[in-house]
Amino acid sequence: MKEYTITIQEIMRKSINIEAENEEQAKQLIQSKYSSGELVLYPEECDIETNIEVNEKIP
Repeated sequence: MKEYTITIQEIMRKSINIEAENEEQAKQLIQSKYSSGELVLYPEECDIETNIEVNEKIP
């Protein structure tokens, strides 16, 4: 039998509206809220993309 390495990756996506003076400030505000734990992504509130990659392991 062959041995395989499987990599599973899940990406959660959620769109958030925020008021800001410009795009950079909007990004900084969201990054700050996310880093401080004020903004948390919950799977039931997000779109989830799952990727499964199969690599044959060479003996």
